[in-house]
Amino acid sequence: MAVWQLLIIYEIVPIVLWGFAWYYENSYSQFPDTSKGFKTKCSKENEEIWNYANKTAAKILNITAIALFIFIAITLIMLPISFIFIAIIIVISIVISLLIINIMIRRKVKYTR
Repeated sequence: MAVWQLLIIYEIVPIVLWGFAWYYENSYSQFPDTSKGFKTKCSKENEEIWNYANKTAAKILNITAIALFIFIAITLIMLPISFIFIAIIIVISIVISLLIINIMIRRKVKYTR
């Protein structure tokens, strides 16, 4: 498969992350109704934490998407790295960003109690 085809396929992941970030930033529901938004056990406690969770998720996902977009473009065009290695890096970075979001929400809950 050509490098440009793989570049387009792999760059779909950061674009989807940007979509989730936009959704969490602009389209989450207001507090009593937690049907739309970044849902965790901690984020459903009160309105302040609900808003903080969605804004934080949007910021972290934006940062992750930008970093992945640049990383994928550079590695596929300039470096001879295995495509499976790139896929593993993508999965690891998404998992780490979700863990960071959950840790930040838990800290906010801990300090507001």
